[in-house]
Amino acid sequence: MERDVLQELLDAWRRAGIVTEEQVDRIRAHEAARPVAAPPPPSGTPVLRAAEVPARAADRRARIAEVVGYVGAAFALGAVGLLVAEYWPDLVVWARVALAAVLTSVALGAGVLLRGRAADSDAIDRLVGALWAVGVAGVAWTTGIVAWDVAGVDERWMPSVVAGVAALVAAVLLALGRHVLVQLAGFIALGSAVAGTLVAIAPLEPGPLAFGVLITGGAAAWGLAGAGGWLGPRRSAEITGAVFTLIGTQVLTATGWPRPALAFGIVLALVLVLLSIPGGRLHLLYIGAFGLFVNVPRLVVELFSDTLGAPATLLTTGVLLILMAVGLGRLRRSQEVDHA
Repeated sequence: MERDVLQELLDAWRRAGIVTEEQVDRIRAHEAARPVAAPPPPSGTPVLRAAEVPARAADRRARIAEVVGYVGAAFALGAVGLLVAEYWPDLVVWARVALAAVLTSVALGAGVLLRGRAADSDAIDRLVGALWAVGVAGVAWTTGIVAWDVAGVDERWMPSVVAGVAALVAAVLLALGRHVLVQLAGFIALGSAVAGTLVAIAPLEPGPLAFGVLITGGAAAWGLAGAGGWLGPRRSAEITGAVFTLIGTQVLTATGWPRPALAFGIVLALVLVLLSIPGGRLHLLYIGAFGLFVNVPRLVVELFSDTLGAPATLLTTGVLLILMAVGLGRLRRSQEVDHA
């Protein structure tokens, strides 16, 4: 209550005989000794709770740490590039091993030290994933130097050895924490290891059929593992599997039988579109739609060449896809209304 208003009330109460002069003086003395409360904040002004202030400060520090970590990693990689370009031929073998191993250990160790804070901050979690992905690449680099310059591994087996060790480290890191970049590094390393082993053991150089089947099957298994929860993060595993599955079908088109490969690609794209409906997985819808956009025109051209049937088929397919999109949209809207 403001003091002017209180004074008017006290005068009115004294005149009415509700309070005495002595009581008025005591009330005035009490109110004069009491500190004046701060005015309330204007309407619409956010009010921070006491617990939110340190939380926001910690989040700000985490974002700063993420930026500093990325800048530091960029400087370190730039310095390594300069060293390799200028002095690498002059370094002895163990100096090369030591340089690669130290940088790899720094990246992996920094991620381990920050791992305990990753659960409290998305920025720290992203930084841990980036550091560990760099660490996986460093493991491949270190393994390559040791395998080639120290152990004398046959050139034919080098891709299998280097990628295999990197894939093993990536698997361990994924068990410690599910990070998108680590998962992608693991997928590339595992695929390279399998492909390198295939090339090493094959009596003849594998052709597009072998690599197409390998990419398509491996990517499909990767995506299914993510969808089933065995491999995380789930969304990135599904995206990686879906994208590389369609890439595998494009590799199959170079086998000399492009029509079956394109038809197979269309079927897989439609499967992705259908799988996107129940769980609302828009990433599968976009990838499947892009797969249709790439494969349908190519198949139509293969079937009809320069005849009038090509544009007519494309037009019909486009109209049907639009109608299907409208139907799916209206069906979802009707389901939302029914649930409401």
